[in-house]
Amino acid sequence: MDAPRVSHRPAIAASRPRGERSDIAREFYCLAIRDARDFPRTPRRQDGGSTRVEALVDGMPYEITEVTVAARPVAGVRARVARGQIAREFSKYLDLVYAAARDGKVSLDGQNIFIYRAADADYLTVEFCVGVTAPFASIGAVLPLLTPAGVAAMTTHRGDYRRLPEANAAIREWCHERGRRHAGPSWEVYGHWHEDPALLRTDVYYLLEPAGV
Repeated sequence: MDAPRVSHRPAIAASRPRGERSDIAREFYCLAIRDARDFPRTPRRQDGGSTRVEALVDGMPYEITEVTVAARPVAGVRARVARGQIAREFSKYLDLVYAAARDGKVSLDGQNIFIYRAADADYLTVEFCVGVTAPFASIGAVLPLLTPAGVAAMTTHRGDYRRLPEANAAIREWCHERGRRHAGPSWEVYGHWHEDPALLRTDVYYLLEPAGV
């Protein structure tokens, strides 16, 4: 399975004019759904010994793959966000990353990646990130970070962001059936932005504990 192509237009636009309808209605759906599911996600991956399984969730087929992923450098802002508020707040964190790029302080590849590090009943700890093409030093709240590395369960969601919960449900079901435990973080890697939702691609990852643990 190919890794998502890098888009130089952010897959979830953080810098569009505030008056555009896209802010809550379209791109923000992919983050709003995080509040509706259990918390327990770049990558150049190596498929040594991977396990591929088809899962069907609400009529949409998903191929679940066990992969080994390498850490990917990103620029991101770490935030603790109340459940139900991510869709309203995440753009202000991405804005900081893109502002640092406009100031020439960090070189971005334009691919948005959202890493979910922890959660409790009321709050989520999220790193709102963009891939980078060169090392950089911290710029205020914008930190040099890495995506998780190790063995992960992965699937690709193609289509409207509103159906992303189905991709997550497919991974959770795959883990449950095989007795695989989540190792903590999950993350989402967004492909090119398209006006046609059918052309959207999002790769979803859940880090796993070693088999048998």
